[in-house]
Amino acid sequence: MGSIAEIYDDYYRCYSATESYVIPLEVTRTENGTIEKVELSRFDINGFKNMFSKVKGSGKSYLNPTVRSMEDEKYLILRHKINGKSIAEISYSDQPYLQVGHSKNGNLITLPTLFYMYIVLFAFGSLCRYNPEKWNPFVRNDSTGERLLVEKLLYFARRMIPNMILNTIYGCRMCFVDEKYHINNTIKVVNEHEVKDLIKKELDFQRRIEEVGKNAI
Repeated sequence: MGSIAEIYDDYYRCYSATESYVIPLEVTRTENGTIEKVELSRFDINGFKNMFSKVKGSGKSYLNPTVRSMEDEKYLILRHKINGKSIAEISYSDQPYLQVGHSKNGNLITLPTLFYMYIVLFAFGSLCRYNPEKWNPFVRNDSTGERLLVEKLLYFARRMIPNMILNTIYGCRMCFVDEKYHINNTIKVVNEHEVKDLIKKELDFQRRIEEVGKNAI
């Protein structure tokens, strides 16, 4: 379940970020370009570096992550190389994330979300069918919060699997959620009058500098 981005927050509450195979990204659009950042409070720096190295294509796409304090929080800032392509996946709510691969016999394996969901659902189906003595008490009496994690996974599976099939049929991405992730845009859009006012202020400032220079001579 740690490979499914849509249940990352609940998975983190039950376990930890270092046991997850998802790195959620917060995207901010600035005047100097787009920044992808990771909230450092959820990650041990060494654990993050290990996870980041298992993201397929991370070395070709990104520069080395840097730590920066922003709004009283510490973040790992990820910047793309000049020719680095985006390797981020998009969750059901439109939030970008990096998919961490699984090491298997020296190879790095990354599967589509549909496969991860199918694997988990198959495991749940086998567990409730062949081991009811373990499954039934868990469903009825669990107090650890893990049952809520399972319920949330089943909710997203019901919503997402038909959606993925629909996307495949129509060859485009369709999204049917009310609360979608939005990029934080810090670029201020100005209108024509504001631009003229800024130019006028700059010209007046330069004119005053020239007058001060002449009087000094």
